[in-house]
Amino acid sequence: MMNTTNLSKQTIDVILNGNTVYLETIEGAKGHVYYAPNGTAYMQHFEHGPLTGPWRFTETGYSVIWNKVGEIAWQLRHQDTQIVYLDQKGEKRARVLKLVSGDAEGLAA
Repeated sequence: MMNTTNLSKQTIDVILNGNTVYLETIEGAKGHVYYAPNGTAYMQHFEHGPLTGPWRFTETGYSVIWNKVGEIAWQLRHQDTQIVYLDQKGEKRARVLKLVSGDAEGLAA
C-alpha cells in the first residue's frame, strides 16, 4: 500500500544533500543525480546530456531549475520498500535504486 505522505524536508535533506542518487524512471531509463551541498544539482540525462542547476526545498518536496529544461518539482514518498519520485500531479515518475555518498560519478567535475 502506498504511503500518501510526502517525505519531510529533513528526510529529503539527508537523502539528497551531498549524495549521488541513482534512479529509474517508470519507462525504464536509468540515471543519476548529484546534489552538491552548495545547492547545485548535476545530472547526466539520457536525452539532454549534462544538466546543472540550483536545487531547493519546496512546500511539498524539492525542485531543480535545470539549465536546459527549466524547473522541475518533485515529491518524494516512501512506497513499500522504495523511495519514489512523484510529479506535481502526484503521479509516480521514478524510483530510487541506490544512494552513494559524494559525487560518485564525477558529475560536478
